[in-house]
Amino acid sequence: MEIGEAGKLLNLNDQKLFTTLIDDVELIPGFKELTEHKKSLKTIIENNLQELTLKTSKKIQRYKISEELEKELTYFARIKNYQDTDIQANIDVIIDNIPNTSPFRANALEFKPLIKQSDGLLQIKIFLLKWQEHLSTMLMREEILYAEKERTVIENEIQKRLKIAHIVDHTIAPTHPGKLWDLSRSVILYDDLKHLRHYAKFLSKNKELKKIAEELGKASYNSPKNVEHFEEETFKTNELTTQTNMPDDIVGLIHGDNIVRLVPSELVYLSDHDIESDFFYRYANKRLLNHNFQGEDYALKEVHSIHAKSGELIEPKGPFIVAIDTSGSMSGYPQEAAKALCFALLQIAYAENRSVYVCMFSTTICTYELTKYGDLSEVLAFLSKSIKGGTDFEPVIETILNKIAKNYQNADVVLISDFIAQRLKPETITEINKVKTKGNRFNAICLSKYGKTALMNIFDHIWTFDTSLSSKLLRKIK
Repeated sequence: MEIGEAGKLLNLNDQKLFTTLIDDVELIPGFKELTEHKKSLKTIIENNLQELTLKTSKKIQRYKISEELEKELTYFARIKNYQDTDIQANIDVIIDNIPNTSPFRANALEFKPLIKQSDGLLQIKIFLLKWQEHLSTMLMREEILYAEKERTVIENEIQKRLKIAHIVDHTIAPTHPGKLWDLSRSVILYDDLKHLRHYAKFLSKNKELKKIAEELGKASYNSPKNVEHFEEETFKTNELTTQTNMPDDIVGLIHGDNIVRLVPSELVYLSDHDIESDFFYRYANKRLLNHNFQGEDYALKEVHSIHAKSGELIEPKGPFIVAIDTSGSMSGYPQEAAKALCFALLQIAYAENRSVYVCMFSTTICTYELTKYGDLSEVLAFLSKSIKGGTDFEPVIETILNKIAKNYQNADVVLISDFIAQRLKPETITEINKVKTKGNRFNAICLSKYGKTALMNIFDHIWTFDTSLSSKLLRKIK
């Protein structure tokens, strides 16, 4: 038997016990630190917690009570429906059948001699009330035990999410508080977040990478375009129209329920008591004969006009499609820099509500959709992944073109590589140029001073971040 069902047998109202057990979210460790300067985030967390507690309160009502309590409660519900005289006559059997495990049994034995007396009917009512009070206390005790377990689970979950949110806030730094709290929902180990901290620290030490990402984000602004579009204008005008509510001419008969327009012959039914019910039946079903009038009058009419209009149109920023070369020549520091760049773009994407699709490629391709569902698990999987092999641009370009064709229009494609590879096929270049005419942009970030110029000619913008040891040392000196 469920707790909620047991409460109904005892005529207990929903106490909403669980909602009072977590009544001060500010006491949870980490809450004040995260929300001190973020009032909207505080509201989001409190609302989320309120929804969670209400949901859990309903869950508690579905918990199964102990077998001993269920047995005694069912027995009480049956005895409660007996007549007082029947209870008095069978009080010995009734009390003997109360389970030995019940704390109420000893108290019930004291009622035996009292109920057997001539005025025992009053004692029966006291006996039943005391028994019900005992069962209510036992039921409440079990409910509190269940609630305490659930409260601990929720507090631990909220505390874990607060820790994750704190790290996300200092690394990915999403500007929208709802996105920040959504990201903390990910089912991940707290220690796995070291990758976020690592790349955030990497970016702080390599300001040039952060600058490249910011420039790339700004470059994705579309310049205003002069376009001709159509606008619809709606206005109202008075127009002479034929209307049935204008009593100018009688044009026929119709079925209806308008008493004013009733044909006189229909009134005959009201003169005879035996057939007047037929009149009312046809009136209820709108089957009485009515005169049909018709006339003309002026009425307001909506007129829709469509005309061409020229003006500037600025399209919103599109998604990022980032392709990271993870071939052998990119291992070590170059790959760290590539992932850090992608991490910086991810920060921009979260701030501007843009999607990020990542391809890690060598001779094989591994893809991640990093912002589609607001799940950190994909981000962490990407940051911890590394694949080796040779460099082949053809398969990854094909993957990018297919992604744009499906659902990533107006995209900013970013290829991060040392660009030490074979040239692209002429037909591949042709396909890229076709896609670029539809508003998609191709950008290159070259991590080597030896990158092939011929391979990078297809890109709209090119940034260079030399990852050689000499350049790395020079940046440290600066």
